[in-house]
Amino acid sequence: MIDLATAARDLVAGGWFVLPLKPGRKKPLGRLVPRGWHDASADPAVIERWWSKEPNANIGIACRMSGFVAIDFDPRDGPDDLHELEDRHGPLPETVRALTGSGGSHILLADPGVELVARMSPGIEVKSNHYIVAAPSLHPSGRRYQWEVEPGEVELAAVPEAWLEAMRAPDRLVTPMRLHDEDDVLSTIPIADVIEALTGRRPNRQGFVQCPFHGGGAERTPSLKLYGSTWACFACAPRPGAGRQHLGGGARQFAALLWDFPLPLRGPAFHVVQGRLLDVMLDYYERRRAA
Repeated sequence: MIDLATAARDLVAGGWFVLPLKPGRKKPLGRLVPRGWHDASADPAVIERWWSKEPNANIGIACRMSGFVAIDFDPRDGPDDLHELEDRHGPLPETVRALTGSGGSHILLADPGVELVARMSPGIEVKSNHYIVAAPSLHPSGRRYQWEVEPGEVELAAVPEAWLEAMRAPDRLVTPMRLHDEDDVLSTIPIADVIEALTGRRPNRQGFVQCPFHGGGAERTPSLKLYGSTWACFACAPRPGAGRQHLGGGARQFAALLWDFPLPLRGPAFHVVQGRLLDVMLDYYERRRAA
């Protein structure tokens, strides 16, 4: 018997961001993820809740949230396209691969951090700011998606330089322009409001609040200090690669860490966090106004 819930849990255990799709279909299950792939999660508790409500939900993986882009080959639209592109740009490296229900393949490569074209040819689509359907989901044809090379079996390969040159979208900014303070709405929001909206916690009179990143948020003495629109926790271990720098930042950094986005925020991840956080704060202030 196919156990989609276990497959979803295994993907999340590997650090992938997953979302439920309609059973036997490719579309997000709107009643559980109204924002589609933007609501993808790597939280095991969320996955348990989703698949307990719909055990037959297909599995989607949000691409860039999970650190990859996918070359989606559909032989129905271009049966020779993958072979021709490999002749032109060189063979694709060994990496995670899946067989799709349509008879094509998903070739997963490490996210290069730049904006990419949506399609390279009639039969080759590039999935980056999107999601893919994952094994063992059921295709509308009745066939199932299958891993050809499973996640964890090999590391995600980098996009080869010749392929990256062909895939790169022209004249597109991939990192946000530096915002002026007067244009940056989030810089004007007190960090205390952001933390309350996201965690339900308010600071004490000394401006400290329990840190959700330190000791499971259960430390006896609150360790996260608020400074107007920024915060810092001097009890948290520094992030890998940050040297001796303590954990801290502004509203986006707090939300990104809480939602398991990698820092520093760049490109699409920046815009996902920005949009989701603005929605959260709008709802928070609407509820305060109505109270």
